Amino acid sequence: MRHVQFSKGLNLVHGRNGKGKTTIIEGIYLCLKTKSFRTIDENNILKKGESFFSIDLTYVENNEENNIIFSYFNDQKIITENEKNVKNFARFRNRWNIELFLPEDINIISGPPIVRRRFLDEFIKEVEPAYPFLISEYERSLKARNKLLKRGDKSSLYVWDRLLAKYAESIVKKRMSYINVLNNRIKELSPYRLDVSIDIDTVFRSREAFLKMLNDRQSLDLKYGYTSAGIHRDNIFFKL
Repeated sequence: MRHVQFSKGLNLVHGRNGKGKTTIIEGIYLCLKTKSFRTIDENNILKKGESFFSIDLTYVENNEENNIIFSYFNDQKIITENEKNVKNFARFRNRWNIELFLPEDINIISGPPIVRRRFLDEFIKEVEPAYPFLISEYERSLKARNKLLKRGDKSSLYVWDRLLAKYAESIVKKRMSYINVLNNRIKELSPYRLDVSIDIDTVFRSREAFLKMLNDRQSLDLKYGYTSAGIHRDNIFFKL
């Protein structure tokens, strides 16, 4: 058992490699975000030979002390807040506006487009409860369309094309809206008013244009067995 006490304001955790600095951050993240940032399988967090772990987090809000307990046992996560079970993990996660930066996050700048799309999407999910649904439905429709393409079946492609266009419109609007929010925030925080901004290179212009693009590329998509263009290939870039 380890006990860590934080102070108000900025806290710096330092120590030698392998002494548990990242574990402290992971414990806080697990309690507030209900999942680890290092693994998708909580069994990987368990000590060798153990089947259970628990994290007890106490925080103060509006001068009141509150308590969150994250427990993991037999592949099951249980979270309580002030002795009440948390039933809706997604709604619980959305309450906490926290951001985690790791050394590998330099890939947001230097990595492939998927890293930047994922970063922006995760940011939007923090403040838009309905956004995860839009992303999952677009991905579900994309997967269904790709299955048809792999079989060479174009009989019902138009159904999935329409769904892709529908969800793409909503997703791109959200992405562009929050890019504007970030750009305004960058201007506010930049001490030297540097000309730094974020932009998006998207194939989406309108539902009609998106549907036409999918239709025009249908032969190519059937040849290769996947959807070769769409907002799942959009790029987000930084300008300086």
